[in-house]
Order: sequence, then structure tokens, then C-alpha cells
Amino acid sequence: MKKTAVLYETMTGHSKKIATALSEALKAPLLRAGQKLPEAVEVLVIVSGIYGGKSKESLLDYVANLDPGSCCNVIFVTSSAGVKKTPLVLREAVSRLGFEVLGDHSLPGSFLFLRLFHPSQSDITQLIKEIKQEVDA
Repeated sequence: MKKTAVLYETMTGHSKKIATALSEALKAPLLRAGQKLPEAVEVLVIVSGIYGGKSKESLLDYVANLDPGSCCNVIFVTSSAGVKKTPLVLREAVSRLGFEVLGDHSLPGSFLFLRLFHPSQSDITQLIKEIKQEVDA
């Protein structure tokens, strides 16, 4: 398995829940935006909640300021009650660094009374299965 790290930023705790499960399943370090990325990471899994169609500014700033030599492959995981794809600004930041996107996953999130109890354990279990395949490819 490639050397992997899991990076997240959260407002509601959903992204932390997802990132923690991924970190444990992949036996990879768990980092919140702002923490130092380990050396020689081959795959960076970026977990982000989507709020009003956007990722948190702190995550965008962190990714935009990564060293282009610090990684080479990225897997996106987003969670949202509405939006189902990674925000363009985050994708562009990764592209400018020259990182290759190996996967892009969207899990249902919840907001107030919308989609309560999501992401569910079955959502996360399926995600782990898919990401393990991408990391191993």
C-alpha cells in the first residue's frame, strides 16, 4: 500500500468522523488543516465538508500552500447535505500543484433536519472499500 495521509477540516464534525475512519482503515496519519504533512506521502486523502457550496477557507489555504514536492496523488472526499462534487476552487488548488486526482467521492451529510444520521456507518464502510482500491491501484 502506498504511503498515505488523511487531511481534513470540519465545522460540524462529519468530516472528522469520516477522516478518522479512513485514517484507521488505511493505517495513515490523520491531520487537520494546518498540521505538518509527513514526508514522502504518495496519496493524500482530503476530506472536506461543503458549506454553502464551498470548502472551509482554512482547508483551501492549507492545500494552496502545500509544497508541490510533498505529494503526488490526491483523493477527494466531500460531505454535504446538498452539493455532490468537490468545489472547483479546491480542485484548481490541487491542479496548480501538479497533483493527480485518483478519486472523487461524495457522501451525504446532514444539515438541521435534512438527511439526519448521515454520513451513516454503511456510507463510510463503502467509502473505505473504494478508497482502499484506489490507494492500492
